Amino acid sequence: RGGNHNEPELLKSAVLSALRTADDMNLSSVSMPSISTGIFGYPLEPAIRIIVDAIAEFLEKSRSVNEVHLCDFSPDKAEAIKRIVESHW
Repeated sequence: RGGNHNEPELLKSAVLSALRTADDMNLSSVSMPSISTGIFGYPLEPAIRIIVDAIAEFLEKSRSVNEVHLCDFSPDKAEAIKRIVESHW
């Protein structure tokens, strides 16, 4: 929406909501795509940083989820995910 409508907070909220749902279902692992980076046009690297930060925050409190796999069909996006995750941990 142009970057002036709380997009970072909305993206973080979407990630945390999905992870809470997985936790409520007592899942131990989850796969998550780089949401919002496709048709919604969120810039890739900032989106992945928000997603990774939200995952890290969530895993500190999770009851059942202990593994989150980030995935994407695009080789460029998958490489960016790998690079950002490796720099985060």
